Amino acid sequence: MTAIQCGTFQHCMLAGWNQTPNDSCTDCEQIVTILTRMAKESSFKESIQKYLEHECTTLPLQTLVPRCQTLVDTYLDLFITSLEGQIKPHSVCTKLGLCHSEPLESKNTFDTLVPVVEQFFQLLQGKALITPDSQTEA
Repeated sequence: MTAIQCGTFQHCMLAGWNQTPNDSCTDCEQIVTILTRMAKESSFKESIQKYLEHECTTLPLQTLVPRCQTLVDTYLDLFITSLEGQIKPHSVCTKLGLCHSEPLESKNTFDTLVPVVEQFFQLLQGKALITPDSQTEA
């Protein structure tokens, strides 16, 4: 059993047990690969969509609900498609700070979607307002 499987990964990292410099990177890459495979399943897509649609309905300002629903409808398929074929596990883990970046790493769809996803989560947390001209105000 690994530290990730039993839920003590963070504790083991802090304690420095059996850690080599690439363990975090390798573990992260394996997790991203598993999540990518999961994203291909239609039940996963449906679950994510239902969850996000529900979260939209819980926004503190009801006037934001339609915009939130539009964001889900517009970007969920693009995000899932990116997971399915264009996201490289090493790139994701580098963004998370668990792998070292490669000097010639090209910008991919993940890099393009990060600002959209950040905006979406700010909207869900009630920290951002979407104005009619599609600019975000904090």
